[in-house]
Amino acid sequence: MANAPPPPPGEIFGDYWLERRLARGGTSEVYLARQGGPGGPLLVIKRLLPELRDDPESLGLFAREAELHRLVHHPNVVEVYGAGQVAGEPFLAMQLVDGVDTFHLLRRAQSDDVRPPPALAMHIGRALCEALEAVHQAQDAGGYALGITHRDVTPSNVYLSAEGAVFLGDFGIARSTPRGSRPQLQGASLRGKHSYLAPEQISGEPSDLRADLFSCAVVVSELLIGRPLFAGAGQVAVLLAIRDGRIDALRAAARWLPLGLFDVLNRALARDPAARYPTARALVGGRGEGGERLAEGARR
Repeated sequence: MANAPPPPPGEIFGDYWLERRLARGGTSEVYLARQGGPGGPLLVIKRLLPELRDDPESLGLFAREAELHRLVHHPNVVEVYGAGQVAGEPFLAMQLVDGVDTFHLLRRAQSDDVRPPPALAMHIGRALCEALEAVHQAQDAGGYALGITHRDVTPSNVYLSAEGAVFLGDFGIARSTPRGSRPQLQGASLRGKHSYLAPEQISGEPSDLRADLFSCAVVVSELLIGRPLFAGAGQVAVLLAIRDGRIDALRAAARWLPLGLFDVLNRALARDPAARYPTARALVGGRGEGGERLAEGARR
């Protein structure tokens, strides 16, 4: 099952027409699809990998992703149109972003030995903060705060459309911790891409929305410097760099960054969560000494 071929072009999947597979990840795969047949509107269908479709844990995580993602509505969050099952197989129908994810944007910049323009990095950072504010403030139908954290804010999950709109997607490992619940523990295994984990997630300590803000600051920093913020010869070296707060590449770039921006990112990247901005809204409104806010720079 692990090597099962993708479905042939034009496969009918419930009410959808699957045109081609766009990507395959560790637990799921996504397809370019049309609703109602070959002439219908384009969208994305997300499915569990074939080998996981009978695994109770994977099915539970997929159901939780659908539940949490559908509760977050914001122009900078990929929209979920619907969720359901076809012949017992769960799926998500989602908005198609016609553009590029920031992982490929960064990879292209690295291959060309250039840095993305600072204004672009700040534009993406502002929109990402607004998306995270919506995630963190999401409520259920009764108006109760859900305490959602995304936990996978990485370049692969941040999309830039051809028109310049920014979207946050992939709620595959998101969690909900309603007010009054115990703080989240990372657990025995690290979830999420290691280069973007916050120090408290690496050490297995309780984490909250400030871990998402740390990850957001890593993404923005990498867009500014054009390469990974935390680097090393192997995974352990990267995790140690995060734990020790080694942001030398960003510090070296401070002299040519927009005035005060290093101070804003440095606070968001603090090893101690208590030293970071308390919310995404506070981060986007943060101002370094003598400088401009992330929100101001993004609009220039």
